[in-house]
Amino acid sequence: MNQHYQKWISYFLISASFGLLIAAANFAHADSSTIRVPVFKEVMRRGDIVDATDIAYKDVPAYRIHENIIVKSENLIGKEVVRGMSRNVPIFDRGLRVPPQVRRNKEVSLVFSHKGINMRTIGTALQDGDTGETVKIRNERSGLIVVGTVIAANTVSVK
Repeated sequence: MNQHYQKWISYFLISASFGLLIAAANFAHADSSTIRVPVFKEVMRRGDIVDATDIAYKDVPAYRIHENIIVKSENLIGKEVVRGMSRNVPIFDRGLRVPPQVRRNKEVSLVFSHKGINMRTIGTALQDGDTGETVKIRNERSGLIVVGTVIAANTVSVK
């Protein structure tokens, strides 16, 4: 017998009264194959960073797995949860992201370099950003809002 044995039972009720077609279907599907996928042991909240200790595994019917479900735990480790996620259910990739290099409301180093002059000060990020992206930063000394480019983790270059 085929491992992907499928059984379909269908019942259709068709009525042609008044030119209206009504259909009702009862589908039963049985598939004997399963895939072992990672799931969270506990509820994960927005902003949590996924660690190996957060992951368990669950066998899920193969027909319920599609391209947006993560099937390898290495695709989870180190990612940030962007919306709350339930425990013991398959994990969708759209609920996770790579943590940004600069985080909103966190302290960052502001770096200024021009013609051999190098200055460094502290600021507060007003938005998230990754390497190469432009972000707004509040200079802690002057209180001014400046725009700079993320060059490394918690470091922004201003011109």
